[in-house]
Amino acid sequence: MVIFSPDGRYAYVSSSGNFTGGSPTPDAVVIDAVSRAIVGRIPQASPFSPNIAATPDGKQVWFTLKDSGRVQVISATPPFKTIAVLATGPITNHVNFAVTGDGRQLAYISVAGAAAVQVWTTDSRPARVATVEEVGFNPHGVWPSGDGRRVYVALQGGNAIAVIDTSTNTLAATIPAGGQGPMALAYVPNAIPAGAPPAVNLSAPGVASGNNSLYLVLAPPGAKKGDPLVTRVTLNRQGFIDQLEATVAGIKTGGTYVLALSPDRAGTAGELQPIAQFSGNADGAANPATVGTFRFALGAGGASAGAAAGRRYLVVAEFAGGQVGRVLQVQQE
Repeated sequence: MVIFSPDGRYAYVSSSGNFTGGSPTPDAVVIDAVSRAIVGRIPQASPFSPNIAATPDGKQVWFTLKDSGRVQVISATPPFKTIAVLATGPITNHVNFAVTGDGRQLAYISVAGAAAVQVWTTDSRPARVATVEEVGFNPHGVWPSGDGRRVYVALQGGNAIAVIDTSTNTLAATIPAGGQGPMALAYVPNAIPAGAPPAVNLSAPGVASGNNSLYLVLAPPGAKKGDPLVTRVTLNRQGFIDQLEATVAGIKTGGTYVLALSPDRAGTAGELQPIAQFSGNADGAANPATVGTFRFALGAGGASAGAAAGRRYLVVAEFAGGQVGRVLQVQQE
């Protein structure tokens, strides 16, 4: 991804892994926008960076490291050095900034594995000052309002937009996105001119997700109400089939696992049917996805769905040697 400095002098490019020769070369680069020459290289703490942003004051550049659950902060001006590497959590997606009403410049970071948005200072020693918990399934894109009073977060797994009040760093509202799988968004100041009807310049987004989606949570067997829910699953209807995407956390780095259908909620009776295989990344998380006719098996396909003979439940289980092993997480109520 590429972002420009506020004054347009530099372009910053984070790396998603340069696999030339079979091994990644995780460097972020800085390009002089006039000469188009590379004027800086900064080693990344891990290869995969899906998002990068520059602070409004032009002093820092932050980029997320999704594969290791971290955010790297670098100086935006020569000599372009790393300021900090922040441990943020599993499946760290995007970062953006807001200048709040009291003049503070804060970073907002979406952490899908925790269903949370973290808030950090942007001084020479960044520190976390707040965490907005349970904003929704798979928080992804982040964008501030023009006046800095709100931060909007696209909920990729929740088919909605979370709204954060920056004066209190609390969840102020959740707005239906009107579609499926929103990953990014942009705020347009003054899209509705003062005094104009509320719907001016706006149009319907098409078929809303509404009843087309199903949301499930999985946790370790025996988990009690209030315990952390470590996996969140979204099923989006695509005509006859369903697109399934999961945000899995709480697994081992490098371990191999499956998302499987089980005849019982505990995953202990009968044969498990794997539907997606995946491995834990450097921060013990994964984002498996697959397609199939899962809605009926999971009892969400209408009046005839969920019959005792055919009902299935989702589980996460270990997988080795071609065999499904111990069940680690089971579907909750």
